Amino acid sequence: MKPLTNFTKAELDGRIELLRREMLDAEVDAVILASAPNVGYFTDLNDQFPWAVTSRAAFIMISLGGTMSVFLPEVMQTLWREDKPDATIVSWPSPRPGDEGITELAAAINRLPSRFGKIGFEIGPESRLQMTISDWTRLISMTPSFQRVDCSSICMNVRMCKSEAEVARIIAAGEIFGNALQALKVGHVEGVSERALAGKVLSKAMDLGADNENFLAFGSGPGGYHSVVASPGIRELKTGDLFTIDAGIRYSSYYCDFNRNFAVGKATDHILRAYDALIEAVEAGVNACRPGNTARDVYAAQANALFARGFEGGKLGRFGHGLGRQITEPPSNAATDQTILREGMILAIEPAVMLPGGALMVHEENALVSADGPRYLSPLAPADLPIL
Repeated sequence: MKPLTNFTKAELDGRIELLRREMLDAEVDAVILASAPNVGYFTDLNDQFPWAVTSRAAFIMISLGGTMSVFLPEVMQTLWREDKPDATIVSWPSPRPGDEGITELAAAINRLPSRFGKIGFEIGPESRLQMTISDWTRLISMTPSFQRVDCSSICMNVRMCKSEAEVARIIAAGEIFGNALQALKVGHVEGVSERALAGKVLSKAMDLGADNENFLAFGSGPGGYHSVVASPGIRELKTGDLFTIDAGIRYSSYYCDFNRNFAVGKATDHILRAYDALIEAVEAGVNACRPGNTARDVYAAQANALFARGFEGGKLGRFGHGLGRQITEPPSNAATDQTILREGMILAIEPAVMLPGGALMVHEENALVSADGPRYLSPLAPADLPIL
Protein backbone atom coordinates (compact mmCIF):
# COMPACT_ATOMS: atom_id res chain seq x y z
CA MET A 1 0.00 0.00 0.00
CA LYS A 2 1.31 3.43 -0.93
CA PRO A 3 2.32 5.43 2.18
CA LEU A 4 0.12 8.40 2.97
CA THR A 5 1.57 11.89 2.95
CA ASN A 6 2.43 13.67 6.19
CA PHE A 7 -0.20 15.77 7.91
CA THR A 8 -0.31 19.34 6.68
CA LYS A 9 1.22 22.16 8.70
CA ALA A 10 -2.25 23.70 8.99
CA GLU A 11 -3.60 20.54 10.62
CA LEU A 12 -0.67 20.28 13.04
CA ASP A 13 -0.95 23.97 13.95
CA GLY A 14 -4.68 23.46 14.49
CA ARG A 15 -4.02 20.64 16.94
CA ILE A 16 -1.74 22.83 19.03
CA GLU A 17 -4.27 25.67 18.95
CA LEU A 18 -6.99 23.31 20.22
CA LEU A 19 -4.62 22.07 22.92
CA ARG A 20 -3.93 25.62 24.06
CA ARG A 21 -7.65 26.30 24.35
CA GLU A 22 -7.99 23.22 26.55
CA MET A 23 -5.00 24.36 28.60
CA LEU A 24 -6.51 27.79 29.10
CA ASP A 25 -9.82 26.28 30.23
CA ALA A 26 -7.94 24.03 32.66
CA GLU A 27 -5.73 26.92 33.83
CA VAL A 28 -2.48 25.19 32.90
CA ASP A 29 0.59 27.21 31.90
CA ALA A 30 2.27 24.44 29.90
CA VAL A 31 2.14 20.72 29.24
CA ILE A 32 5.10 18.34 29.19
CA LEU A 33 4.46 15.42 26.84
CA ALA A 34 6.67 12.35 26.67
CA SER A 35 4.57 9.43 25.41
CA ALA A 36 4.98 8.35 21.80
CA PRO A 37 1.26 8.82 20.93
CA ASN A 38 1.09 12.40 22.21
CA VAL A 39 4.50 13.48 20.92
CA GLY A 40 3.70 11.98 17.52
CA TYR A 41 0.24 13.55 17.42
CA PHE A 42 1.43 17.09 18.04
CA THR A 43 4.62 16.89 15.95
CA ASP A 44 3.99 14.19 13.29
CA LEU A 45 7.45 12.84 14.08
CA ASN A 46 7.15 9.12 14.67
CA ASP A 47 10.70 7.89 15.21
CA GLN A 48 10.53 4.77 17.42
CA PHE A 49 13.66 5.94 19.23
CA PRO A 50 13.82 6.69 22.21
CA TRP A 51 10.60 4.86 23.14
CA ALA A 52 12.11 1.55 22.07
CA VAL A 53 14.82 1.81 24.75
CA THR A 54 14.65 2.54 28.46
CA SER A 55 17.97 4.37 28.75
CA ARG A 56 16.78 7.47 26.86
CA ALA A 57 14.04 10.04 27.26
CA ALA A 58 12.47 12.76 25.14
CA PHE A 59 9.94 15.47 26.00
CA ILE A 60 8.10 18.28 24.28
CA MET A 61 6.81 21.34 26.10
CA ILE A 62 3.88 23.34 24.76
CA SER A 63 3.06 26.53 26.64
CA LEU A 64 0.20 28.99 26.29
CA GLY A 65 2.41 31.18 24.12
CA GLY A 66 5.65 30.96 22.18
CA THR A 67 7.17 28.10 20.24
CA MET A 68 7.27 24.43 21.08
CA SER A 69 10.32 23.31 23.07
CA VAL A 70 11.81 19.89 22.39
CA PHE A 71 14.12 18.07 24.81
CA LEU A 72 15.91 15.05 23.41
CA PRO A 73 19.20 13.13 23.35
CA GLU A 74 21.94 14.56 21.15
CA VAL A 75 21.73 11.54 18.85
CA MET A 76 18.21 12.64 17.81
CA GLN A 77 18.68 16.38 17.38
CA THR A 78 19.64 16.42 13.68
CA LEU A 79 16.36 14.83 12.59
CA TRP A 80 14.28 17.17 14.73
CA ARG A 81 16.16 20.31 13.68
CA GLU A 82 15.46 19.44 10.04
CA ASP A 83 11.75 18.69 10.53
CA LYS A 84 10.95 21.25 13.23
CA PRO A 85 13.05 24.33 12.39
CA ASP A 86 10.71 26.63 14.35
CA ALA A 87 10.97 24.64 17.58
CA THR A 88 13.44 25.32 20.37
CA ILE A 89 15.68 22.23 20.51
CA VAL A 90 17.47 21.35 23.75
CA SER A 91 19.67 18.26 23.91
CA TRP A 92 22.09 16.48 26.22
CA PRO A 93 24.63 13.64 25.95
CA SER A 94 22.54 10.53 26.55
CA PRO A 95 22.31 8.11 28.22
CA ARG A 96 22.95 10.11 31.37
CA PRO A 97 21.69 7.99 34.27
CA GLY A 98 20.32 10.00 37.15
CA ASP A 99 19.62 13.06 35.01
CA GLU A 100 18.06 12.10 31.69
CA GLY A 101 17.25 15.62 30.54
CA ILE A 102 15.79 16.68 33.89
CA THR A 103 18.18 19.59 34.46
CA GLU A 104 17.39 21.03 31.02
CA LEU A 105 13.65 20.47 31.42
CA ALA A 106 13.56 22.05 34.90
CA ALA A 107 15.44 25.13 33.69
CA ALA A 108 12.91 25.64 30.90
CA ILE A 109 9.97 25.23 33.27
CA ASN A 110 11.42 27.78 35.69
CA ARG A 111 11.71 30.32 32.86
CA LEU A 112 8.00 30.07 32.02
CA PRO A 113 5.65 32.95 32.85
CA SER A 114 3.50 31.75 35.74
CA ARG A 115 -0.07 32.76 34.99
CA PHE A 116 -1.73 29.88 36.84
CA GLY A 117 1.25 28.20 38.51
CA LYS A 118 0.41 24.77 37.04
CA ILE A 119 2.27 22.45 34.66
CA GLY A 120 0.53 19.48 33.07
CA PHE A 121 2.09 16.02 32.88
CA GLU A 122 0.78 12.70 31.57
CA ILE A 123 -0.07 11.23 34.97
CA GLY A 124 -3.75 10.33 34.55
CA PRO A 125 -5.69 7.28 33.32
CA GLU A 126 -4.36 5.52 30.21
CA SER A 127 -1.16 7.59 30.21
CA ARG A 128 2.53 7.14 30.97
CA LEU A 129 4.94 9.60 32.58
CA GLN A 130 7.95 8.22 30.64
CA MET A 131 10.54 9.05 33.28
CA THR A 132 11.95 7.27 36.31
CA ILE A 133 10.52 7.91 39.76
CA SER A 134 13.88 9.36 40.83
CA ASP A 135 13.88 11.80 37.88
CA TRP A 136 10.27 12.74 38.66
CA THR A 137 11.17 13.42 42.30
CA ARG A 138 14.14 15.56 41.25
CA LEU A 139 12.01 17.52 38.79
CA ILE A 140 9.48 18.31 41.52
CA SER A 141 12.21 19.58 43.84
CA MET A 142 13.77 21.68 41.07
CA THR A 143 10.50 23.43 40.06
CA PRO A 144 8.98 24.54 43.40
CA SER A 145 7.01 27.45 41.91
CA PHE A 146 4.71 25.20 39.91
CA GLN A 147 2.06 22.68 40.84
CA ARG A 148 2.03 19.49 38.78
CA VAL A 149 -1.37 18.39 37.42
CA ASP A 150 -2.64 15.78 35.01
CA CYS A 151 -2.93 16.77 31.36
CA SER A 152 -3.83 13.39 29.86
CA SER A 153 -7.52 14.29 29.63
CA ILE A 154 -6.63 17.63 28.02
CA CYS A 155 -4.65 15.88 25.30
CA MET A 156 -7.29 13.22 24.76
CA ASN A 157 -10.02 15.83 24.37
CA VAL A 158 -8.07 17.11 21.37
CA ARG A 159 -7.13 13.70 20.00
CA MET A 160 -10.53 12.05 20.43
CA CYS A 161 -12.11 13.56 17.30
CA LYS A 162 -10.24 12.47 14.19
CA SER A 163 -9.63 14.46 11.03
CA GLU A 164 -10.31 13.08 7.56
CA ALA A 165 -6.60 12.35 7.21
CA GLU A 166 -6.59 10.34 10.44
CA VAL A 167 -9.72 8.43 9.42
CA ALA A 168 -8.02 7.53 6.13
CA ARG A 169 -5.12 5.95 8.03
CA ILE A 170 -7.41 3.84 10.19
CA ILE A 171 -9.37 2.69 7.13
CA ALA A 172 -6.09 1.74 5.44
CA ALA A 173 -4.98 -0.22 8.51
CA GLY A 174 -8.27 -2.13 8.47
CA GLU A 175 -7.94 -2.91 4.78
CA ILE A 176 -4.47 -4.32 5.40
CA PHE A 177 -5.73 -6.61 8.17
CA GLY A 178 -8.76 -7.66 6.15
CA ASN A 179 -6.60 -8.60 3.18
CA ALA A 180 -4.02 -10.31 5.39
CA LEU A 181 -6.70 -12.61 6.79
CA GLN A 182 -7.02 -14.14 3.33
CA ALA A 183 -3.80 -16.01 4.15
CA LEU A 184 -5.88 -18.31 6.37
CA LYS A 185 -7.74 -19.61 3.33
CA VAL A 186 -4.56 -21.02 1.82
CA GLY A 187 -4.02 -24.60 3.02
CA HIS A 188 -5.49 -26.42 6.01
CA VAL A 189 -5.77 -25.05 9.53
CA GLU A 190 -6.40 -28.32 11.36
CA GLY A 191 -3.18 -29.45 13.01
CA VAL A 192 -1.57 -26.03 12.57
CA SER A 193 -0.49 -24.10 15.66
CA GLU A 194 -1.92 -20.75 16.72
CA ARG A 195 1.53 -19.24 16.37
CA ALA A 196 1.96 -20.47 12.79
CA LEU A 197 -1.43 -19.13 11.68
CA ALA A 198 -0.89 -15.79 13.40
CA GLY A 199 2.53 -15.58 11.77
CA LYS A 200 1.00 -16.03 8.31
CA VAL A 201 -1.46 -13.21 8.91
CA LEU A 202 1.09 -10.84 10.44
CA SER A 203 3.65 -11.55 7.71
CA LYS A 204 1.05 -10.80 5.04
CA ALA A 205 0.08 -7.57 6.82
CA MET A 206 3.70 -6.44 6.82
CA ASP A 207 3.98 -7.27 3.11
CA LEU A 208 0.91 -5.09 2.51
CA GLY A 209 2.52 -2.09 4.21
CA ALA A 210 1.71 -2.33 7.93
CA ASP A 211 4.01 -0.54 10.36
CA ASN A 212 6.40 -2.66 12.40
CA GLU A 213 4.47 -2.15 15.66
CA ASN A 214 1.35 -4.31 15.66
CA PHE A 215 -0.76 -6.18 18.21
CA LEU A 216 -2.16 -9.63 17.46
CA ALA A 217 -4.04 -11.85 19.90
CA PHE A 218 -5.21 -15.40 19.29
CA GLY A 219 -7.73 -17.53 21.14
CA SER A 220 -8.86 -21.06 20.37
CA GLY A 221 -10.55 -24.03 21.96
CA PRO A 222 -13.31 -26.60 21.64
CA GLY A 223 -16.60 -24.73 21.87
CA GLY A 224 -15.00 -21.33 22.36
CA TYR A 225 -11.92 -19.53 23.60
CA HIS A 226 -11.08 -18.16 27.05
CA SER A 227 -9.12 -15.00 26.23
CA VAL A 228 -9.20 -12.24 23.64
CA VAL A 229 -5.83 -10.76 24.60
CA ALA A 230 -3.58 -13.83 24.74
CA SER A 231 -0.52 -14.14 22.53
CA PRO A 232 -0.61 -16.96 19.96
CA GLY A 233 0.62 -20.19 21.51
CA ILE A 234 1.81 -23.61 20.41
CA ARG A 235 -1.65 -25.21 20.65
CA GLU A 236 -2.62 -26.94 17.40
CA LEU A 237 -6.15 -26.45 16.09
CA LYS A 238 -8.55 -29.39 16.02
CA THR A 239 -11.86 -30.15 14.35
CA GLY A 240 -14.66 -28.51 16.31
CA ASP A 241 -12.51 -25.65 17.58
CA LEU A 242 -13.63 -22.05 17.51
CA PHE A 243 -10.80 -19.58 17.10
CA THR A 244 -10.37 -15.84 16.81
CA ILE A 245 -7.66 -13.52 15.59
CA ASP A 246 -7.91 -10.04 17.09
CA ALA A 247 -5.45 -7.54 15.69
CA GLY A 248 -4.47 -3.95 16.06
CA ILE A 249 -2.68 -3.44 12.76
CA ARG A 250 -0.90 -0.09 12.59
CA TYR A 251 -0.51 1.95 9.43
CA SER A 252 1.18 5.36 9.33
CA SER A 253 1.02 5.39 13.17
CA TYR A 254 -2.75 4.70 13.40
CA TYR A 255 -4.43 1.47 14.48
CA CYS A 256 -7.45 -0.46 13.42
CA ASP A 257 -8.75 -2.93 16.00
CA PHE A 258 -11.13 -5.75 15.14
CA ASN A 259 -11.32 -9.52 15.23
CA ARG A 260 -12.60 -12.35 13.09
CA ASN A 261 -14.00 -15.70 14.23
CA PHE A 262 -13.57 -19.04 12.50
CA ALA A 263 -14.65 -22.62 13.13
CA VAL A 264 -12.47 -25.60 12.27
CA GLY A 265 -14.35 -28.20 10.25
CA LYS A 266 -17.74 -27.73 11.92
CA ALA A 267 -19.65 -25.59 14.41
CA THR A 268 -22.43 -26.40 16.86
CA ASP A 269 -25.86 -24.80 16.59
CA HIS A 270 -25.15 -22.87 19.79
CA ILE A 271 -21.96 -21.39 18.33
CA LEU A 272 -23.80 -20.41 15.15
CA ARG A 273 -26.57 -18.73 17.16
CA ALA A 274 -23.98 -16.89 19.25
CA TYR A 275 -22.28 -15.63 16.10
CA ASP A 276 -25.60 -14.34 14.74
CA ALA A 277 -26.35 -12.62 18.06
CA LEU A 278 -22.96 -10.90 18.03
CA ILE A 279 -23.47 -9.67 14.47
CA GLU A 280 -26.77 -8.10 15.56
CA ALA A 281 -25.21 -6.63 18.71
CA VAL A 282 -22.47 -4.97 16.67
CA GLU A 283 -25.08 -3.49 14.34
CA ALA A 284 -26.98 -2.13 17.35
CA GLY A 285 -23.81 -0.67 18.83
CA VAL A 286 -22.78 0.97 15.57
CA ASN A 287 -26.27 2.42 15.14
CA ALA A 288 -25.86 4.09 18.56
CA CYS A 289 -22.65 5.83 17.42
CA ARG A 290 -24.29 9.20 16.91
CA PRO A 291 -23.35 12.67 18.18
CA GLY A 292 -25.06 13.40 21.49
CA ASN A 293 -25.32 9.78 22.58
CA THR A 294 -22.96 8.53 25.27
CA ALA A 295 -20.48 5.68 25.42
CA ARG A 296 -22.90 4.14 27.91
CA ASP A 297 -25.63 4.23 25.24
CA VAL A 298 -23.35 2.30 22.87
CA TYR A 299 -22.77 -0.31 25.57
CA ALA A 300 -26.49 -0.58 26.38
CA ALA A 301 -27.45 -1.03 22.73
CA GLN A 302 -25.11 -4.02 22.45
CA ALA A 303 -26.13 -5.54 25.79
CA ASN A 304 -29.83 -5.23 24.98
CA ALA A 305 -29.36 -6.87 21.59
CA LEU A 306 -27.60 -9.84 23.19
CA PHE A 307 -30.25 -10.15 25.90
CA ALA A 308 -33.01 -10.17 23.26
CA ARG A 309 -31.25 -13.14 21.66
CA GLY A 310 -31.03 -14.97 24.98
CA PHE A 311 -27.30 -14.52 25.57
CA GLU A 312 -25.41 -13.30 28.61
CA GLY A 313 -22.87 -10.60 27.87
CA GLY A 314 -19.23 -11.57 28.26
CA LYS A 315 -17.51 -10.29 31.39
CA LEU A 316 -14.85 -8.13 29.73
CA GLY A 317 -15.58 -4.87 31.57
CA ARG A 318 -16.68 -3.04 28.44
CA PHE A 319 -18.00 -3.59 24.93
CA GLY A 320 -15.40 -1.60 23.03
CA HIS A 321 -13.42 1.62 23.22
CA GLY A 322 -11.95 4.48 21.26
CA LEU A 323 -8.95 4.01 19.01
CA GLY A 324 -6.48 6.00 16.95
CA ARG A 325 -2.78 6.43 17.64
CA GLN A 326 -3.27 3.90 20.41
CA ILE A 327 -5.02 0.60 19.97
CA THR A 328 -7.23 1.49 22.93
CA GLU A 329 -8.17 5.06 23.75
CA PRO A 330 -11.00 6.66 25.71
CA PRO A 331 -13.91 6.41 25.91
CA SER A 332 -14.91 2.95 27.13
CA ASN A 333 -18.20 1.53 25.91
CA ALA A 334 -19.17 0.64 29.46
CA ALA A 335 -22.18 1.05 31.72
CA THR A 336 -20.28 3.64 33.77
CA ASP A 337 -18.89 5.84 30.97
CA GLN A 338 -20.99 8.95 30.31
CA THR A 339 -18.66 10.44 27.69
CA ILE A 340 -20.75 12.30 25.12
CA LEU A 341 -20.02 11.20 21.56
CA ARG A 342 -18.85 13.86 19.13
CA GLU A 343 -18.53 13.86 15.38
CA GLY A 344 -15.19 12.43 14.31
CA MET A 345 -14.79 9.99 17.19
CA ILE A 346 -13.89 6.42 16.21
CA LEU A 347 -15.04 3.50 18.34
CA ALA A 348 -14.31 -0.19 18.38
CA ILE A 349 -17.67 -1.92 18.89
CA GLU A 350 -16.91 -5.17 20.71
CA PRO A 351 -19.73 -7.22 22.25
CA ALA A 352 -18.98 -10.58 23.84
CA VAL A 353 -21.09 -13.54 24.94
CA MET A 354 -20.51 -16.28 27.46
CA LEU A 355 -20.48 -19.84 26.15
CA PRO A 356 -20.77 -23.16 28.02
CA GLY A 357 -17.76 -24.05 30.14
CA GLY A 358 -16.80 -20.44 30.74
CA ALA A 359 -15.68 -19.87 27.15
CA LEU A 360 -16.14 -16.62 25.24
CA MET A 361 -17.03 -15.42 21.80
CA VAL A 362 -16.35 -11.85 20.75
CA HIS A 363 -17.07 -9.87 17.61
CA GLU A 364 -15.55 -6.46 16.87
CA GLU A 365 -15.85 -3.78 14.19
CA ASN A 366 -14.70 -0.16 13.95
CA ALA A 367 -17.13 2.72 13.41
CA LEU A 368 -17.01 6.47 12.87
CA VAL A 369 -19.36 8.81 14.72
CA SER A 370 -20.85 11.12 12.10
CA ALA A 371 -23.66 13.66 11.88
CA ASP A 372 -24.73 11.90 8.68
CA GLY A 373 -25.05 8.60 10.52
CA PRO A 374 -22.58 5.99 11.73
CA ARG A 375 -20.08 4.61 9.27
CA TYR A 376 -18.25 1.30 9.38
CA LEU A 377 -14.49 1.72 8.93
CA SER A 378 -13.50 -1.95 9.10
CA PRO A 379 -14.29 -4.37 6.25
CA LEU A 380 -17.37 -6.21 7.51
CA ALA A 381 -17.20 -9.76 8.80
CA PRO A 382 -19.14 -12.41 6.85
CA ALA A 383 -22.80 -12.72 7.81
CA ASP A 384 -22.23 -16.44 8.49
CA LEU A 385 -19.47 -17.91 10.62
CA PRO A 386 -16.59 -18.99 8.33
CA ILE A 387 -15.80 -22.70 8.63
CA LEU A 388 -12.29 -23.60 7.50
